[in-house]
Amino acid sequence: MKLRSAVASILIAAGLVGVASPANAAATAYLTKSTKLARIPAEGMATACISRQIQLASGTYSWGHVMLNQEGYQERSIYLTAANYNWKECIDPRSGYYTLTGSLQVIVDSDPLPAAHLEPLDIDIRGMSDEDQNWTWGSYINPKF
Repeated sequence: MKLRSAVASILIAAGLVGVASPANAAATAYLTKSTKLARIPAEGMATACISRQIQLASGTYSWGHVMLNQEGYQERSIYLTAANYNWKECIDPRSGYYTLTGSLQVIVDSDPLPAAHLEPLDIDIRGMSDEDQNWTWGSYINPKF
């Protein structure tokens, strides 16, 4: 039973389950990707982005970045109206570090409205490893109701 729970937790954290389903009350939704990141990134390297549409109920949510190989993510509290949203997260290589950015954009009658943004999170992975390695990054939305 513990193994099944652990496997489910890993799949949820990796964004491999529930990708197209709406977030239910008390269910945290994840938008994550595992990518091989350079130990010492440089300007001009490719930016990686992931996105999905999600249907959310009205309420207050915790919305934050995920960087599973490193502690120190940022989170904000946000009130969202019931709607369909475009949810996007990008990791952008800079000179010696990465910047993680996230946005939520309401879709009304197929037209996107201005997006809400997470504060960019700068991530320095140089001290975390002696070589390039896979990192899981992205964001989560957690209902507070």
